Amino acid sequence: MRQLLLLTAVGLVGCTCEGTGPPPSVRAIGQPGPPGHRTSRAPDPPSAPADHPQVKRAQGAVKQLKVSLKEALLGALKQGPEQAVEVCAARAQAITQVVSQDGLVIGRASHQLRNPINKPKPWVEPLLRSYVARSAGPRYRTVELPKGVMGYVEPIYATRICATCHGSQVGGSVAQRIQQHYPKDRAIGFAAGDLRGVFWVEVPRAP
Repeated sequence: MRQLLLLTAVGLVGCTCEGTGPPPSVRAIGQPGPPGHRTSRAPDPPSAPADHPQVKRAQGAVKQLKVSLKEALLGALKQGPEQAVEVCAARAQAITQVVSQDGLVIGRASHQLRNPINKPKPWVEPLLRSYVARSAGPRYRTVELPKGVMGYVEPIYATRICATCHGSQVGGSVAQRIQQHYPKDRAIGFAAGDLRGVFWVEVPRAP
């Protein structure tokens, strides 16, 4: 168990609940295939540059959410992976709400949901499908929404340690806790490098 927790602490920076950029080797997202397999289609460029004020604000919010979720999960993992499931169920949404402030709204979405609350919004869905359809999409994507709001999405990629709760062989007490909280769970079968979902942000225009 101590070895598991050590690996978790090292690898959590890419855990599903928190997200990261694509790892060095990714397999075709949403498709079976060996690690390192890539499609020939070039990724689309972001719709807005990285120095755009709304992009910078969105990325700051995503970073804040990653750090907050990481701290909560690391604390829970000291008591075991079962407790990490409990923290995700009890606190993840509340932590997300704290980051949503001053007109900015942030959330997570996936093509294989664990929590139905994370169902993608209509504007997020086509961007999520775009990431699912390729092995390595752009670092982020933006779209224009009504009233000057910018929609921002950033992919979440799984790392090896994510298999503890999202792999193809989740069992025992961890699987029991997941089933207890998420009876319609579909967030299993992931391997390192697979797309787990996206962060999404709605950023109002600056005054």
